[in-house]
Amino acid sequence: MADFPWTYDQLQRYSVLREFLEVFHPGGGARVLDVGGLSPDRVGTGSWLPVRAIHAGESVVLDLPLPGARFSGYVRGDGTSLPFRDASFDVVAALDVLEHVPAKDRTRFLAELTRVARENVFVCAPFQSPENGEADELLFNQLRIVHGAVQAQLREHKLHGLPDKSEVERTLAGVADGGSGGGFSYGSLLTWLPYQTIKNAYMMSRSAGEIQAGLDRWMTFLGSGREFVPPFARHYWVRSRSLPRAEFDARLAGLQDRLRCGSTAAPDFKDMAELHRKIISFQTRTTVSGVVVSLGRPGERLAEALDSLLTQQVDFDLEVAVWDIAPRGEVERFLRDRYPGVKYFPANPGRPALAALGELVEKLSGDYFLLMSEDVLLKLETVRDLAAKAKRLGKSAVWAPVVIDSDYGWHFEAGRRENGVLVRREVKMGDRGEDGPENDWVRGECLFFDRAALWGRRNAEASLDRKVLFSWERVTGGHPVLVAGDMVVYLRPPLTAEDARPPLRIVHGLHQYFPARGGAEWLMQNVSERLAARGHEVRVIATTALSTEDYFLPGRGKNLLPAGEDKVGGVTVVRVPFTRRGAAVLNLLRAAANRLPFVPGGNRWRMISWGPRSAAYAKALAAPPGADVIGAAPLPNMNIWYAWRAARQSGLPFVVIPCFHIEDPYSFHNPLYYKMMRDAAAVIALTEAEKDFLCREARLDPEKVHVLGAGIDLEAAEPAADIRFKYGIRQNRVVLFLGQHGRHKGILDLLSAMRHVWMECPDTAVVIAGNPTAHTAEIEAEIATFPDELRERIYLVKGVSEEEKRAFYQAADIFVSVSPFESFGIVTLEAWRERLAVIGCRRGAASKLIEEGRDGLLVNDANPIELAGAIVELLRDENARAAMGEAGYRKVVERFQWNRIIDRWEAIYREVHGKRA
Repeated sequence: MADFPWTYDQLQRYSVLREFLEVFHPGGGARVLDVGGLSPDRVGTGSWLPVRAIHAGESVVLDLPLPGARFSGYVRGDGTSLPFRDASFDVVAALDVLEHVPAKDRTRFLAELTRVARENVFVCAPFQSPENGEADELLFNQLRIVHGAVQAQLREHKLHGLPDKSEVERTLAGVADGGSGGGFSYGSLLTWLPYQTIKNAYMMSRSAGEIQAGLDRWMTFLGSGREFVPPFARHYWVRSRSLPRAEFDARLAGLQDRLRCGSTAAPDFKDMAELHRKIISFQTRTTVSGVVVSLGRPGERLAEALDSLLTQQVDFDLEVAVWDIAPRGEVERFLRDRYPGVKYFPANPGRPALAALGELVEKLSGDYFLLMSEDVLLKLETVRDLAAKAKRLGKSAVWAPVVIDSDYGWHFEAGRRENGVLVRREVKMGDRGEDGPENDWVRGECLFFDRAALWGRRNAEASLDRKVLFSWERVTGGHPVLVAGDMVVYLRPPLTAEDARPPLRIVHGLHQYFPARGGAEWLMQNVSERLAARGHEVRVIATTALSTEDYFLPGRGKNLLPAGEDKVGGVTVVRVPFTRRGAAVLNLLRAAANRLPFVPGGNRWRMISWGPRSAAYAKALAAPPGADVIGAAPLPNMNIWYAWRAARQSGLPFVVIPCFHIEDPYSFHNPLYYKMMRDAAAVIALTEAEKDFLCREARLDPEKVHVLGAGIDLEAAEPAADIRFKYGIRQNRVVLFLGQHGRHKGILDLLSAMRHVWMECPDTAVVIAGNPTAHTAEIEAEIATFPDELRERIYLVKGVSEEEKRAFYQAADIFVSVSPFESFGIVTLEAWRERLAVIGCRRGAASKLIEEGRDGLLVNDANPIELAGAIVELLRDENARAAMGEAGYRKVVERFQWNRIIDRWEAIYREVHGKRA
């Protein structure tokens, strides 16, 4: 029964889409985009793509990034700025998404759907009506009163307001280029409201998942004809670009006729009997008391910890409480206003901690107790798994996790053994112990125990049982440590005196931003989104460009992003237009200045020629009031000059992330850049080689140059399906280059090297994958010079998804990137993540990143013969390849995970802000 993936209302709206495709696109050949179509699975531990269950043809799902979601055809993005070309899809659908889009962004959202649709736009959403408003209020209050929970989706309904039917229809007609449109209401509140009320009643009960699955299967079986009975919960809007009005209306009427006759297969009687038993078992439930320990500071930190408990789908009654160990009245007021169903207990300062815990337990009804700090976020279903394990192990056990990093707190215990002798220690509430700051025993802790175990041990001369049930998982903002066990919690850094200060207001002045691609773009998107996830207010100023070539190359600058303000991954992005006027003249001036460095003003022309040139950029940087720090990246683009000038005018601390290409004197070696970096409060370098160069040549103070590098997530996108089959790669071995097709990447040298490699290892393919540039034509011309039997071993791939990237790494035997003009080389880390041997350049960043002979090989650039020798050496030695790949993987784990890098990045911003203050 629990394997039924659909919720009733979800299946209803996707069933309408299925019937729509049958009527408007018979034969199943339509290419469909489902915006917002990534759905959590029933138990909340994963996700799935519902459109794949109702449409056998090609489909793409775009949704906001969700950790752990890895599917071929799932694109991370924002519906108000779709990363697709015009008319890319036959049908563009958005099912119950519009109501979650802020009202001010809905016109842009609908315009984007229309832009990428070749034929149809299909939208459904709850709509404004007195009945819908009252139903939302009833359900919102039910969850708030009964469970003390705030339902995020219903809160967004209240925050944004439900869409107006007529207004949506007018907007779709206004943004469409002709065609026909219409719609209908479907989905009766007379069935949906009682159904949702019953489901909410079982949200935190025993067997909640199975009960809700049974209810969903039963509701879908009843048929769909009754869903045309008003009042309605949902409206459907449809647009067609090509159908004349009469034919469109006929098809829309045919769609409604099919829905009136629709039904689903009957559920199995055994499933219904099981549903009966699950509901009966609710009457004999166990109770768990979940207690969040607060340090007396109400706010989002406490709210997130409570939400992580209140949204659990567990097999028992979950009583939720807050234990305030620094009571000042603020937490009590916060709970009364926001979480009236959560119980509140103030601690009595001065009481021994373990005795105070016993007094708390006396006031709660749980058979089992979960005690967690507000620094802990529980993964969905963790509480249920804890209770199941407790029952299996018996009633006399108390568990607590091993202490996390010593910098963040120490472990609470009633006593401990030192050299075999029991040393009694009872920390008092509010004490400042010798081992750490006051109340650190609750920082990052999570204990699970039963009532009888606590009574038996409260006064015993023995320490708490340290048997571990948890494994800590590294997440943004956390400082976990791996220990034995199989439970997962999310841990956030504990509150410190520094955390009491408000979050930073950060402005990043960048040349361009996602969906623009490139190393610096990727780096600063990760930094910006991860800082925003920690609660900082991050604002990005960027241009509308998708490539740096848009600023100065002839023929570029036509396919641009729309100007305006956007929200991407929690980051406010302001895109401004730029000018290309006079680009050809500036290119000539730059070339002259490179060859005649003594010409007055030559350094300035070199900077200006790279762009972006934009008066709007300077205005946008000056606009955000109350910023705390300005960061800018990368050189040699002129946006750093705008950011430097804005920082000087405002007196704000200025941080430069130069992403400096040491081996590129024409682009980067410019005294104006050196001056800006000397004026900066801090410079963030990516490698030691970059720092050494800047301190030596730019005369920077070594104390303000911080080497951070870039980070990587070990759990990246799930690789795409068989990449060899997709691109017809038949050879036994694969040599891979992955990156932009830039002239400086050494791709032509790799092709020349392969002529020699094939003499020794003929059964080898070379794959050149990445985003095309103006240099791609030269690569294609070079490939055309190869004879047919060699050209068949070359695979040029223009543009790859995240899933395809990982699939290419996993299909390869060797990764090659021999460019000397790199500031870091994230592709090397990506290759190491897949335990792949790498070959890099002996000059530049790679020489500091790769340890030759240990995790890769180094060769001189512009030397195809030496490169060919290195490739053949690795192709012939499988053991060496494996050893180098494993060493590279260990280096990534130890040095290049994002959490450590963002910790230091955040600390630098706080430091420069603190010095200014």
